[in-house]
This record gives sequence, structure tokens and C-alpha cells, in this order.
Amino acid sequence: DGVHLTDIVANADDFGIVFAVCFPAFTGMIAGLGLSGDLKNPQRSIPLGTIAATLAGMLIYGIVAVKLAASATPEAMAADQLIMAQIAPWGPAIFIGLGAAALSSALGSILVAPRTLQALARDRVLPFPGLNRLFEKGVGEGQEPVSAAAASGALAIVFVVMGDIDFIAQVLSMFFMVTYGALCTVAFLEYFAGNPSYRPTFRSRWYISLLGAVMCGLIMVRMNALYAFVGVAVMGALYYWLRRTHTDERGLQAIFRGTMFQLTRRMQITLQKNRALSADEGWRPAIIALTRFGEHRVAHFDLLRWISHRHGFGQFVQFVEGDFSPDSNREARRRVGRLIDQTAVSRAGVFVGALVSPDYRTALTQVLQMPGISGLPNNCLLLEFDGRNREEVPEVVEGAELAAEAGFNVLVLRSSPVRFGFRSSIHLWITERKLENAPLMILLSYILVGHPEWKRAEIQVFLSFASSRTEQESSRLSHLMAQWRLPIASHNVTSVVCATPEDMEREVERRSSEAGLVISGLSETDFGTRRLGAAVQRFPNLNDVLFTSAGEPILID
Repeated sequence: DGVHLTDIVANADDFGIVFAVCFPAFTGMIAGLGLSGDLKNPQRSIPLGTIAATLAGMLIYGIVAVKLAASATPEAMAADQLIMAQIAPWGPAIFIGLGAAALSSALGSILVAPRTLQALARDRVLPFPGLNRLFEKGVGEGQEPVSAAAASGALAIVFVVMGDIDFIAQVLSMFFMVTYGALCTVAFLEYFAGNPSYRPTFRSRWYISLLGAVMCGLIMVRMNALYAFVGVAVMGALYYWLRRTHTDERGLQAIFRGTMFQLTRRMQITLQKNRALSADEGWRPAIIALTRFGEHRVAHFDLLRWISHRHGFGQFVQFVEGDFSPDSNREARRRVGRLIDQTAVSRAGVFVGALVSPDYRTALTQVLQMPGISGLPNNCLLLEFDGRNREEVPEVVEGAELAAEAGFNVLVLRSSPVRFGFRSSIHLWITERKLENAPLMILLSYILVGHPEWKRAEIQVFLSFASSRTEQESSRLSHLMAQWRLPIASHNVTSVVCATPEDMEREVERRSSEAGLVISGLSETDFGTRRLGAAVQRFPNLNDVLFTSAGEPILID
């Protein structure tokens, strides 16, 4: 009666076993790949020959399947492995065909495997130099791989002696699938990496490569999860060995870097087009820091990497004073290299760079016009000076005023030798004249305590008013802290009555002298006058102080 689509075979073997047994028959279609060195025009012959063999083989296998379905029952096929001889017009043709197929497969393996081993030895892939020298040798004009043929033949005999066709088929199919999956994965990644040096003469669609890689992985697991793991481990070990012994070759690291470059480029363009992260979608810091001192002053860099750890974006720019020239450019590159090493050691998520400029003000104007690394404009400028060195103050004042005029949020860090102490406390001082800075100060403190190095820090907020409104404002702010879901307990919000600026300075130094970081606001009246220099030098007995000025409305949702 033939076979119908809904028919099943009793006590059927698992799909993985059946696939593993049948799959090696398809691998003969690409035997020409192993002999590519003997082809006159491999670039043209390999793709055409492989595709033609695949299509012809699929047609023949399809015809055989239809013939079996029409002429034999599932029970008959399960009981007699040579059922085709019973239904064929001339039965002996099946045995002749099986013999020819077995002989051709054996000849193909005898030809391909030794030459592949010889090619590996010539490329110094084998782990021992003696093996490379042994197998790379050829005999005669055609450089026939006699030694490689003997080794591959001995390996084949070992597997034949095992006698378990299911085991041999699974191992053989597994390594074929690992190879195909790796090729498809590399082709897919190379497409997205967009490397100009990747110019294959035969191009395929990226989604075909991706589908091939995924299907190879799924089929490997379906055949045998343990063998799949072993196959991938062997492939990984070979790759690791090659990277150790062939350091001048381009590897997966370069491909992944290219892929990340393309993904970053596309995301930045998308963010810029969509103008994401607008005011109603939540504010986050996009900070650019300018410094003369680079790796010699770590407080500046540390603060930026803490803020950029998860919630923000940071650019750390080293200012190199002078005219642009080959020498100054080399110096800038050298400093960038040292900064990159510093980011690697500290695991900082900060983008570093260097800027050659004739003077500090020109460098500031260039920095303020730099695009943000997130695809969005920078919104904060971070400057730093040593609290013991007043000579650094004028440049910081100049930069802060220029950034404020451009609408940036200004952050000025006055560093100290203590370097944030034990990072156990952050004190915020909010005054009546600087209430507009409160959201910025609170968000920065929240972001800082989210970093692992500040995870034990406690945020304390001090409200300083010169009137009886202090208690009222303190209660309101405590309510807002709870509403904003900020990790600031109500008992950490303290009211301080200060009738004069001198009173406030005494209170700040008395209460915050041991704080790891003090955050204080700058008012609008501090800018545009000579008061800014004095403002950032207040509280001289404190350790590290961050002065802030909000240049934009910041909402805490």
C-alpha cells in the first residue's frame, strides 16, 4: 500500500541517531573542498561544484524517498535494510551502487584527509614541531602526503575496530556540524563587522549564515548533548592554541570588535535620530571631563568612573597644551594609551581621549562641542583642582563659567589627599538660595552609592535655611525622598538653621569634616563675578568637595 505521511515505524530509533547515520552521506558533496589546492580555479569551482552536488544529491535522495514510500511499507523497511533490492527493476544494481558509493567515499576520504593534515602541518597548526615537520613532507612531483596518509589511515582503522556504527556516525557528524556551525557563525559576524579586508568571492546572505549556525547548534544538541559539548570544547581548544602560536593572524577578537563597532554606530545614530532620553523620559548624566593631569590625578577619573558605572556616560579628555604637530599628536596618543590601561585596571566604563590645543580656553570650547558617546549631547562638564593649589583655581573658574553660559550642568571637584576616605558617607548641603541644584545633587549621590566601591555609603542631607521654614522644608523633602524611592532615610534628613554664611560654614565643617564626599551647590550669583573662585574654595577644612550647578531643569520621577 505504500507509506503515508502519518505512518510511523514501531520501535523507531531516535532522530539524533538517524540523522547522524544519514548525515555523512551529504558530506561527500563537499569533498572537493579538501582538494582545492589541486583545482585550476578554486574560487569558481568550489562554490559551483558544491552547490551543484548539493542540488543533485537532494534530487536523487528525494526520488529515492518517493520510490520507497510508494513501494514498501514501514514494517518492511524496518525489517530489511536492503529492501531497495527487492523493489528495484534489477536487484543487483543496488549492490553494485552500494559498492561504488562505499568505494568512492573511501577514496574521497583517502584523498582529502591526508591533504588536509598536510596543509595543517604546513601552517604549523599541530601542537608539536616534530609532527609539523613529519606531515608537511610530500613525495614526488605532486607532493603526495604519504606520512599524512599513513596517520589518517591508522586513525580510521582505530574507529573501524570499535565497530559501533552509531557511535562513529555521531562523532563524525558532530565534528562536521561544529565545523559548519563555526563557518556560518564567522560568516554572519564578518557581515556585521563590515571589515573591508573581508571580500569573499562567493557571497551569501547574512540570514542564511545565521540560520545555518543556529540549526547546527540545535542539531548537535539533539544528536547528543555530551558529544556536542566535547566537540565545541575541542574546537575552542584548537582555536586557543592557534591564537597562542599564530599571534599575527586575525582572529575572532577582531571580528567581535568589528561587530561591536557596527552595533555601536547603529545604536548611536538611532538614538540621535529619535532624540531619546528627553526630559519626560528621565534624566541621566552624560559627563565630559577635561584635565591637564591625566593619570597623575586619579580623584577626577575616579569620580567620573563611579558616576558612569551604570546610570551615566563619561568621557575623560586629556588636555595637551601646544600647537598640533606630529610630535604633539604622538604625545596625545601615548597619553591615551596610558589612560586606556588605567580604565582596564580600574574596570571603568569611561571613554578616554586626548586633545591638543594651544590654550586651556580653546580646549574648553572644543570639549563643550564634542558629541556624546551615547549618541546624545553631553549635559555635564566635570572639572577638578587640587584644594592645596590655588594656582589651579582660575582655569577651573574660567571653564565653569564658560560651561554655565553654554547651558551645561557644572561639576567642580576640589580634591584632597584623603581621596574620598573610606567612602562610607556622602553629605549633601542644600540651601535656600540653591534649591534649583537639589535634584542634581540628589541624583548624583544616588548614582554614586550604586557603585560597588560606595555600596556601604550612607547619604545624609542637610537643609540650611535662615528662617523658620527649615523644619517645614525638611519634612517636605523627607516625604519626597520616600516618593522618589531614594535610599535616604528620613532620619538622615537634618535641618540646620544658619543666620549668616559664616554660620553655615561653621556648621558644614563641624558636621561633615569626616565625610567621604561633600556635595554643595553653586548659585547663579556665584557666576559672572569674581565670587566663583571664592565659592569653590569654601570649607577649607573638608576633604573632597563636589560643587554643582544645574544648567537645566532636572526632574526626579
